[in-house]
Amino acid sequence: MSSVKRTVSRAFASGVRGLVRIAGRSPRLILTYHRVGHGPGRVLPEILEAQIRWARGAGFEFVPVARMVDWVRDGIDLPPRAIAMTFDDGLADTARLASPVLRRAGITAMVFPVLSFLGGPRRFASERARAYLLADDGDPRTIAYDYMSWDELDAWAESGLEIGGHTLSHPFLGAVDESVGRAEIEGCRRELAARYGAPPRVFCYPFGDDSGDAGAWVRAAGFEAALTSRTGVLDRRSDLLHLPRLSSLETAGEPFANLLSGVFLWRERLGFS
Repeated sequence: MSSVKRTVSRAFASGVRGLVRIAGRSPRLILTYHRVGHGPGRVLPEILEAQIRWARGAGFEFVPVARMVDWVRDGIDLPPRAIAMTFDDGLADTARLASPVLRRAGITAMVFPVLSFLGGPRRFASERARAYLLADDGDPRTIAYDYMSWDELDAWAESGLEIGGHTLSHPFLGAVDESVGRAEIEGCRRELAARYGAPPRVFCYPFGDDSGDAGAWVRAAGFEAALTSRTGVLDRRSDLLHLPRLSSLETAGEPFANLLSGVFLWRERLGFS
């Protein structure tokens, strides 16, 4: 990008952020996190803390995912600058590095654990999933992951944080037959209900794969809503079984401010690059 384009782009983003401040409202967002810590593809704990601090200072309010669902479905009151945070897969660093940050800040977030991965070796639902997660191609999304223990998930729940469903073994739901898909979805909901006294309300599609009949299986299992990896923001017309999210960033600076203010939406609407 040339220096002129960069200057215009930053001025545009600054203008959008200013309008959001004046309006006192912004798009309702669900942010996605995976890895927290030091290394490629991870959000540093201090960056996560800085993101929370900046968002609050800019007038954003962190709310439970369940409250976002209630707003979409029933119009239950929601702050005009609401954000929800999610952590996929139940990774060890979510419990050991992200959870202390959340507790210190006094905010909630939802974790989506892969139940058969907790406290032991990874198991894979399909050869395609195995290849995706084990490939050594330099992409930080495909390096080996460590998972939290059941005790750490218990501590997450006891501290008032949310838990959602994410299957038993993380298959591509669009690639399995109905009996397998339904068993994966129903099984995780049943196990979480037995352990924590109430079934989870929200599901998250493994790999963001909500293709085929996955949404119907999620509904039949009793979940009220399901999150995808599709980029977007929430509004009252959002499809509860295919809710979009935004991948968070590894920085707390201007790009993060632009993300929360919906600058990318205005770029798309106005054809501005």
